[in-house]
Amino acid sequence: KDFTVPYEFEGMVNFKTPRVLTPVLTYAKLVKARRIEIEGYRGATRLANGTVLSEHLGIAKARADEIANMLRGAGIDQAEYVVVANEKPAVGGPANRRTTIRVVP
Repeated sequence: KDFTVPYEFEGMVNFKTPRVLTPVLTYAKLVKARRIEIEGYRGATRLANGTVLSEHLGIAKARADEIANMLRGAGIDQAEYVVVANEKPAVGGPANRRTTIRVVP
């Protein structure tokens, strides 16, 4: 099952994150997850003058690592973790600034 954690531009985990991670934790515990796949993404926005403003290099990895550490800290520590980052900035809207989580039973 897949889950998505959205972010503000240049954002990391914030007060909204528990609302998104609670279903991940519930499902992972229910199915006794054996593998957690996490991928962080980096976004970019085209400004009105045509300039592309990208999030800083390394943010995708930092986001993915942060989510993995939070899940481990919340008790999902027996699963194998695969944590990757897609550092190529995707031009578009807020949906490009995200971390995806796949829970594999």
